[in-house]
Amino acid sequence: MDFRLLYIDPVNDSFVNVAFRLVDPKGAEYEPFISFPELDETTSSPSSLDLAYSWFQTCCEAHPECNRSANNESAWLPTRLLDIGVDGDVIWRLRVVAQDGPVSGPYMTLSYRWGSEPSIQLQQSNIDDFRQGKPIDDLPRTFRDMITVARRFLVRYIWIDALCIIQDSIEDWTTQSATMRYVYANSTCNIAASASSGPEEGLFRSRKPALIRPAVVTAAPEGGEPKTYCLFDRDYWSYYQQNNPLYNRGWVFQEWFLAPRVLYFTRHQMLWECMMEHKCEGFPRGLPDHHSDKHYEYLWGPETPWKNDLDTGEAKFSFGQYYCWNDLVKSYSKCSFTIPTDKLPAFSGIAKLFQELTGDIYIAGLWKSRFVHFLDWKVGEPRPRSTAYLAPSWSWASVESPVYPLIANAYENALATLIDIETIDRGSDPTSGILYGRATLRAVLFAAEYLPWSLGPESETDVHIKSLSATMAFYPDTIEDAPSEKRFVFCMLVRACVVWTSYPHTRERDSRARDLIACIILEKHSSNKPNTYRRIGQCTMENIEDLEQHYVQHVENDVAVLRPDAPFTELSII
Repeated sequence: MDFRLLYIDPVNDSFVNVAFRLVDPKGAEYEPFISFPELDETTSSPSSLDLAYSWFQTCCEAHPECNRSANNESAWLPTRLLDIGVDGDVIWRLRVVAQDGPVSGPYMTLSYRWGSEPSIQLQQSNIDDFRQGKPIDDLPRTFRDMITVARRFLVRYIWIDALCIIQDSIEDWTTQSATMRYVYANSTCNIAASASSGPEEGLFRSRKPALIRPAVVTAAPEGGEPKTYCLFDRDYWSYYQQNNPLYNRGWVFQEWFLAPRVLYFTRHQMLWECMMEHKCEGFPRGLPDHHSDKHYEYLWGPETPWKNDLDTGEAKFSFGQYYCWNDLVKSYSKCSFTIPTDKLPAFSGIAKLFQELTGDIYIAGLWKSRFVHFLDWKVGEPRPRSTAYLAPSWSWASVESPVYPLIANAYENALATLIDIETIDRGSDPTSGILYGRATLRAVLFAAEYLPWSLGPESETDVHIKSLSATMAFYPDTIEDAPSEKRFVFCMLVRACVVWTSYPHTRERDSRARDLIACIILEKHSSNKPNTYRRIGQCTMENIEDLEQHYVQHVENDVAVLRPDAPFTELSII
């Protein structure tokens, strides 16, 4: 039985919205998950670490699926590792694999916030000292706690960026950052210092065990006999995983996604995540009703039961991979960066994984085989335009706001064609960003104008296309793209799709189906090349009757396509 509790505070003008479920702890659906474990008052206790090790051991022995993201060459190792010895050893050493030889056994990685800066870093001047060995007690608390966990897991080698990348060498940083796809994917487990704002705060926390165990209530829903239920918070996992200082850090996102296993040390308990299971101290057998945000089933699982029009022709993305990529972009765009230009480099490991799975060509956040489809993203809350060059305006990476790639639960057709892409890479790794990008397309373009207007305290912007007598809600990419006065722009058709109000089991159109035409809004760019534009926003057209007269048509009652006699234009977007 599902319930939702909404509490509104009229004084502070705030509210709390809680979704929960009353479940029978002895019912067949929940009994395998619900237990009432004895918990210590700290996550550093032997019993807590023993529990975490049991999760790790079970996964290593019983989940072959959890190694699928690793490099095909299982012997791959990072350039450098830290040798932490065994219980009783008080020295750690830097091991340079090319000079000291490969290691035997797995290694673990650490995700953490740098804070101001770690008190100890690998630099060109201290490499030899680190190879000779340094006292473990001199390390920041989080690093020391990491060693405690690794030794309990019987792992001798660890990888920490501050100690394994030469911090005063741009060349080494560039080389090593290009390998993050493999550093985390080939680790046996990633340890996340979720609750810490810096390396001196450590992994472990004191807590009140009663706040973690499943709550038990006696209730008589719907007038029945009183009965004992467990109160299960539908957002249980999200609350403990996301309400931590580490969660929204940009560089950590790909570490979380690429690692085959993650052990989170949060404020109140440990969480375990692998490709097959989600467990925590409150639910040590597994978390009911929870599905991973990683969408591994779309990356490696069987294709969806109905084939999407996107899976025809030269497109290399399956529909599932298309969905997964867009969902990752949506989540990643909410992350924060100390250095804005890190946005694409910090996502390059995920891009490399998709590149390996699809064989597609990656271009500044988009993919060549479905370039036009990936142009369809919008900004919910525009922010000022970055003063630094982040990406071409057609890329979601060009803005510093959360973005929403628009993917339909339906069939769709591209309404433009990519002719050519011209880029200048930032460095030797093309997934780490570009200095310049020009996309040349063959598309239908309309002259349009913005019409800013307001109702009450909120202001919205419309785009009006005179030739179609059509007006659409406009979503500007940045604050500068939504001026307070009328402005002449251009509307480019991007894709047509059909969406149903409920899941379509067949391709028959019925009363549930409606057509959508997605567009991007462009403005002329002061370039020395003709027909050059800059993207400034997105809009969606739901009433397409005017378009059907001259520009699009339905073939056999299917998704709209461009008419052969539509007025095409060749244009470039930078």
